Amino acid sequence: MFLKKTFCFMFWALALSLRLSAQVNDSFTDGEFLTNPAWGGDVSKFTVNTSGQLQSGSQIANDGFYLSTPSSLALNTEWNIWIKLAFNPSSANYVDVFLLSSVQNLSSPVNGYFVRLGNTTDEISLYRISGGTSVKIIDGVDNLLSSSSNNTVKLKVTRDASGTFNLMRDLSGTGNSYISEGSTTDNTFTTSGFFGIFVKQSTSSFFNKHFFDDLVVQNIPTDTTPPALLGAEMIASTQVDVLFSEALDPVSAGDINHYTFAGLGQAIVSATVDAQNSSLVHLTLPVPLLSGVAYTLNVSGIADLALNSSTQVQSAELYMATLFDLLITEIMADPDPPVGLPNAEYLEIKNMSAHSIRLKEYVLQTGSTNRILPDSVIPAGGYALLTAPASVGAFSSPTVGIAGMSSTVLTNTGISLLITNRFGEYVHAVNYSDAWYNDPNKSGGGWSLEMSNTGIPCAGATNWAASVHPSGGTPGAINSQVSTLPDNQAPAISSVSVVSATLIRITFTEQVNTAPLLNPSVYQLLSGGPSVLSATSTAVISNIITLTLNSALTADSIYQLQLNVPVS
Repeated sequence: MFLKKTFCFMFWALALSLRLSAQVNDSFTDGEFLTNPAWGGDVSKFTVNTSGQLQSGSQIANDGFYLSTPSSLALNTEWNIWIKLAFNPSSANYVDVFLLSSVQNLSSPVNGYFVRLGNTTDEISLYRISGGTSVKIIDGVDNLLSSSSNNTVKLKVTRDASGTFNLMRDLSGTGNSYISEGSTTDNTFTTSGFFGIFVKQSTSSFFNKHFFDDLVVQNIPTDTTPPALLGAEMIASTQVDVLFSEALDPVSAGDINHYTFAGLGQAIVSATVDAQNSSLVHLTLPVPLLSGVAYTLNVSGIADLALNSSTQVQSAELYMATLFDLLITEIMADPDPPVGLPNAEYLEIKNMSAHSIRLKEYVLQTGSTNRILPDSVIPAGGYALLTAPASVGAFSSPTVGIAGMSSTVLTNTGISLLITNRFGEYVHAVNYSDAWYNDPNKSGGGWSLEMSNTGIPCAGATNWAASVHPSGGTPGAINSQVSTLPDNQAPAISSVSVVSATLIRITFTEQVNTAPLLNPSVYQLLSGGPSVLSATSTAVISNIITLTLNSALTADSIYQLQLNVPVS
């Protein structure tokens, strides 16, 4: 009898320990939410959808409704939840995640803490609530949840044994790249009865647009895993940002000896942990990095806040596109009437290099308008389509939505196009025209222009033709117009004109590699003329060079211009 009692007591203690380590754990994969754990409250106003997510279902305008479940964890606790708000939040449309609540009914006066997603500034902030009166204790970054259709967040909040809260969010929704919204110590309430979700909606346009998944309330797990290197990017020629999987120990992360650049030959100047995102490190380099050169960053010995570190070397490649690494290879300027493709303008760009190219903050210039490219990666030899955000889902190929790109950006008759890298360097330019179709039946719409030979990217009209693919184009695939004939004809000077007494314009027969032509020393005006002060290319027209002279030309005089550089 004694042995039986002892066994039962030990089993109960083990079960209690397991229950306390994860008091709430619901991913809704069982298709319901009424049991395991048991949710109470406005249960008729929620449902589990076919994607296995908890979804709001209230059909009442100006409604506030909730679900809650027992949870006594209050200190040394971690709260996790995935949330999607398919609308732009406001002061009347938001979600409160109650970490600690003294009562089950979240609509009644409550003592505890909650995270609000939304409000007038579209933020994620932590509040303390006492008897129904709330006070913001962590003020999150404004305008984080400004999308009108998809605000996805993985939320993580920790509170240690001393009562210090850390509010973290990952806007990718994956939980792989948390950023801290801030921390604070507050011990007003150190006990809890319930965890829950409260939804506030104002009109019918917000019905059924709140989604929740992967809810976990548990004791803070013991961290034994060192931080992982997620990637690195060139911010400027002498600055590189390095992102890790978690918050870092500032001492080890700030030690320059933990970072080396293969091929750089010198130690970095400094390493600084970002003031807002403690998983991000800013590196300052002793010499500028160059476009067109692949660098390898090696990292070791970086510790997280729990002082987990590893001697294993982690590496990341950095590469900035140089001239002709990215080519504009297809232009759909007039998709209407469609032949077999979506009724949407697009530019196809191809990565000609042997390295993955990250498009973040590259620039697409259409005419005189600059558009910043969003964060996207094109693998070596791969394609990407640049189109309007609303048209991204229309294509099966990798597609990048460009803010401000509409159905009238790529004019039917033609416009100049230019891609520059993050350093502002020229990568490729095309000044297309509807005359390039050479087919009046196709210039009227529905057919793309395709580059025939990527080996001669500056050849202009002779290297472009209307697609012959039955669908009207080949977005994200090998062009239907393909030629491998080499370009054996070097560009020549077609004209030299005097713009003003101190400006001379040189026009070449085709697009040229402008880099060597921008050096003023390669030009010489004979017959005692002034010297060239500077040389610039004209906008995106890469077959025109403008020379600025250091003094005025003399009227009624003849000058001879000499160019001392091979032209290609």
